[in-house]
Amino acid sequence: MTALAAFQTRLLSLLGDTAGVRYSTDILNEALAQALEEYSVAIPNLVIEEFTVVTGGREQLITTVPSFLNVLQVVFPYDGFASEQVLLEAFYAYHDGDYLTIYIGGPGVPAAGDVIQIYYTIPHTIENLAGAAGTTVNPAHDSLLSQGGSAFAALLRAAQMVENPGKRVADVENLQKWGAEQRHKFTAALQLLAAGHAHTSPFPAAGWKMDQWDKRK
Repeated sequence: MTALAAFQTRLLSLLGDTAGVRYSTDILNEALAQALEEYSVAIPNLVIEEFTVVTGGREQLITTVPSFLNVLQVVFPYDGFASEQVLLEAFYAYHDGDYLTIYIGGPGVPAAGDVIQIYYTIPHTIENLAGAAGTTVNPAHDSLLSQGGSAFAALLRAAQMVENPGKRVADVENLQKWGAEQRHKFTAALQLLAAGHAHTSPFPAAGWKMDQWDKRK
């Protein structure tokens, strides 16, 4: 997997600054972090957690999950030996300030010793960026992420140049234009990839009627 230094090199190449004279390490890292954040929203990093209930009750604090983007599905009760698992339809998830919390609906109430399987997403990481131990980005997307990083780096530097009275207005405008074009291409590519990853609709197939004219069933 690609580490931070390799991404920095690619960004400098795309920015036409292979020697790293115009773009500082801080700008490159911040730009990569911003691109990675958008990438993570479009193509989340899926994690599967099997949590053993300690204290019974519908509300379960998952102390092994300090942060997450979204909870996709919950299996309860979970049986590792079963050939098929039944997805729990009645649940909601939230962050209590420290950890993921799951409220289990439906007829079953978790008891001590029960297992809850949770499918959730978290942000991607790049090794050595913000202290991350590894890279979770698909290597096939390295070029795309580099494009996004270079776009954010150009926009960040252009913002700094605006405050420098010694810089020509045309130079700032050209850099802003290039950065905006690259960001647009990056965003468009993420939208296509996200559409390919969305195999199910995020909205329920059925719901309550809004009024007497609503004919849904």
